[in-house]
Amino acid sequence: MKNISVFLAIFVPFFCFGQVNETFLYGNFINNPIWTGTSSNFFVNPSMQLQSKATVASTSYLFTPSEAIDDATWECWVKINYNPSSSNYASIYLVSDKNDLTSGCNGYYVQIGGTNDEVSLFVQEGTTKTKIIDGVDKRTDRNPVDLRVKVTRDADGNFALYSKLASETDYVLEGTTQNTVVKNSNYFGLLYVNTASTGSYYFFDDILVTGNKAVDKELPIWNQFNIEAPNQLKLGFSEAMNFSASTFTLDNGMGNPISMLISADKTSIELTFANDFQKGKMYNLQTTGLADLAGNVPSTTQKSIGIIEK
Repeated sequence: MKNISVFLAIFVPFFCFGQVNETFLYGNFINNPIWTGTSSNFFVNPSMQLQSKATVASTSYLFTPSEAIDDATWECWVKINYNPSSSNYASIYLVSDKNDLTSGCNGYYVQIGGTNDEVSLFVQEGTTKTKIIDGVDKRTDRNPVDLRVKVTRDADGNFALYSKLASETDYVLEGTTQNTVVKNSNYFGLLYVNTASTGSYYFFDDILVTGNKAVDKELPIWNQFNIEAPNQLKLGFSEAMNFSASTFTLDNGMGNPISMLISADKTSIELTFANDFQKGKMYNLQTTGLADLAGNVPSTTQKSIGIIEK
């Protein structure tokens, strides 16, 4: 039975899609899972908690891979040995498309502290940050701040934000909202902003992330159809496409293209035909097998185009 238990312990995590389970019991943050970022400003203290150690005023962060976004739950313990402010606060990045949390990512994060001393949820689009759940004011107006944060999100983008102070037995609902601006996740992260005197005042532990990778359900849009040359058409789409199974047939004797050139981002394709288009004729392009990378098929699979005779 011991060997079986070890086998399961090794292989079960591969089936827990998007999961992060971290208590820093290894005494570091470079194993199971691996955390990367401004590593020199963090360490695992003797209590097996992730602690800050910035020596100057700075913004520091760590990230680890996580694709959880749908039917997801995020939990984390945070302690700040200081009364937070607009220049001393912590953020938990639930979702981020980039591993650099300071350079304009797209994601969702919980901020602990700030001007209104609250626990709030933000959506970030590049460098634009918008509060979407405004937590209870003065919730973190204390020294120290010692609380647990929990966030849930279903596949329709319905968020619920909870917090629980060390003195409380149950989670308190900070608020709910619905938001689907950010579609995918690549990383989960921790961030703190400190002044010169508070660089060692931040603690993180008991991190648990569960959930599913986002499923692309949006249909691609065929939004470009141009004559690029006497015998060439260009088709453009609203997202990257999988053209590997696509066929294209043009009527009026044009037939199938003799060559196809796909753009680097896979959002467009140029079709070159053996014959030139004739003025005064309309051409109908029939397509089959068009789909985005998730297999979604555009609602339009044929279009017409022509050259006006002058």
